[in-house]
Amino acid sequence: ISHFCYEDFHPNHEMEIRQRSVEFLTQWCRQQMNEYSWQLADPFIHPDTREFSKDFILKKINNLFAAYNSFSNYEYIINQLNFEWNDNNECGKGYVEGAVKYDAQTESGEQVHIEGSFEFYLSNSGTWWSIFYFVFPGFNWNG
Repeated sequence: ISHFCYEDFHPNHEMEIRQRSVEFLTQWCRQQMNEYSWQLADPFIHPDTREFSKDFILKKINNLFAAYNSFSNYEYIINQLNFEWNDNNECGKGYVEGAVKYDAQTESGEQVHIEGSFEFYLSNSGTWWSIFYFVFPGFNWNG
């Protein structure tokens, strides 16, 4: 008996990109990003060509999470999803755009409303789609 995984021969790139994006959005709202967040690439590549390790970005994200007790009223919508796939080199790049809003509760009990558009930039070197750069309300690459 032989078993074959259909996706190994006919990958659904759009579905996988959407899954990585939803994983990011879900882990963000639950404040649960960690070294097992497989949707995050290593390294991250900033548009100005700076490279950041996954560990460095996770520290920045978790420092942001530590500033708030919780996130609530979390809503998102994915407005656009595109990708390009190179069959010859078995690699691709993807882009996801959408909007998100949520309320962040500070330790003093204050609610901070955060809202805006997000962008995810993904790559795939033949095995897995991962986010190598993102723009997300509440996160600052330079802060």
